[in-house]
Amino acid sequence: TQINMVKTHYPQAKMCIWVCGEYNNFKETDFDKQIEHFAKQGKLDSIIVDDIIKHKI
Repeated sequence: TQINMVKTHYPQAKMCIWVCGEYNNFKETDFDKQIEHFAKQGKLDSIIVDDIIKHKI
């Protein structure tokens, strides 16, 4: 995966997670576990939240 490639070539790199609010097809608990995993490893630098909501016209 791309994350493994970054880990190999840039072992000190940290990650910025971009959350797109327009996609509601993920489980919050799974997402929270992923964020917690990277945070515990010291690999999480920041989180950006893009709170776009889809509207039907």
